[in-house]
Amino acid sequence: MKTIFIFFLSGLILISCESEPDRDPILDKVANLPHFNAESIPQQILDDPLFEKKYQNQLVVVKGKIHRIDYKKDGTLAVQFYPMATPIHCDMKNEQKYYRKDYNGEMTATVVGKAEVFRYTTERGEKLAFLTLRQGVFVR
Repeated sequence: MKTIFIFFLSGLILISCESEPDRDPILDKVANLPHFNAESIPQQILDDPLFEKKYQNQLVVVKGKIHRIDYKKDGTLAVQFYPMATPIHCDMKNEQKYYRKDYNGEMTATVVGKAEVFRYTTERGEKLAFLTLRQGVFVR
């Protein structure tokens, strides 16, 4: 809520108006997409036998702690969340360049992209799963 005071010689007029803070339009577009936490994705995939059918090649939002971040010459970056197995290659806006300068290992980020889900069983019988995103967009 923003309040504006206007002073006149005869008195004071109070104008009150509501204004939304500047929001990233991408955040509005992704509000209805499925959201996942990077740390819990492997267990969610293993727990849900229909996970691939629901989310394979669908747009999803993944938020997590950045494990590694690499910058490519073409202006894209590769963000790898902990514990995801592969980096997500995505575009970055100019106002997000501070991730390049100030990356300290404790930052979190949000990426939107098309999900690719993988499950496999190791030689020892361990069931593993992971998700990666294609055509990612670095949101924040």
